[in-house]
Amino acid sequence: MFKIKSHLSFILLNLFYLLSLSYILFNNVFSRGFSELSLIYAVLFGIISLLYGYVIGELKKAFIGYVASIFLSVGLTMLLIRIPIQWNIGWVAAELVTMWSLRNTLMYLLLVLSPISLILIPIGIYLSTLLGKPSQIKFIFILITLLFSSLLVVNYANYNCEVYSVKLLDVDVKNVNLFFKGEHVYVNLTYSMMNRGVSVLKCSMVIYNIYLGNELCRVYSENFQGSMILLNPSNIVERNVKIEVPMFKLERNMLHGGVNLSLTFEVYVRSRFGVTPITYHYATFLKVSPSLSL
Repeated sequence: MFKIKSHLSFILLNLFYLLSLSYILFNNVFSRGFSELSLIYAVLFGIISLLYGYVIGELKKAFIGYVASIFLSVGLTMLLIRIPIQWNIGWVAAELVTMWSLRNTLMYLLLVLSPISLILIPIGIYLSTLLGKPSQIKFIFILITLLFSSLLVVNYANYNCEVYSVKLLDVDVKNVNLFFKGEHVYVNLTYSMMNRGVSVLKCSMVIYNIYLGNELCRVYSENFQGSMILLNPSNIVERNVKIEVPMFKLERNMLHGGVNLSLTFEVYVRSRFGVTPITYHYATFLKVSPSLSL
């Protein structure tokens, strides 16, 4: 009975430990490089590792639990990141994000977290042999790791909502016409963007591909990196843009007094998992007034 209780206690402590590590990995997996925040998380994980070594109290058991926690936490983190993207955006996007995230996670583990934990776990074990194992230390360890585990659930829920909102971003073309000024011709475009999801999205860039007939006539981009467009849930953002197209391309694609115009929007949305391009298509036939043309 005592052995069963001891094994259950060991499994429970390691479960809390790996969930805390998963929280830290989940919050740093999208970071580029090692930020100040990632170092703060490393210090917090060092404290948890010190307490972990203290409550386990045996080097062999602590090493087995630590290695198992590393593998399981990496697997859990990748699974948490992948599932919402695969369900809401697609398999290809999920593959790319998973590979990029795995690379960041392994670098952070090998270069920052592992050296700290491999030093502090033995120190915790040594302190337990000197000071004994007061129940207060185990209580503090469980309290801290339970807090981190709860934060993992909250952060994952927010992340899931963000990915879901990316899927539900909608672009609606309100009006498009040709605008002539002297020897120049412009596509006058009015459209709206609406976030039908539940999380705020940030639009960092829009690329417009304009086709006259079957010919790509102009690629035009708007970059909002300095002041990104905030797309709040259920709010509509309307935009108007005038894009010049070559007159000679309009001339050679004229058909029955008008032209077939196609637009492809590439809306780039910035989120915690990087920049996601979302593509929209629109096609129409525009009449060209003889008095204005060509």
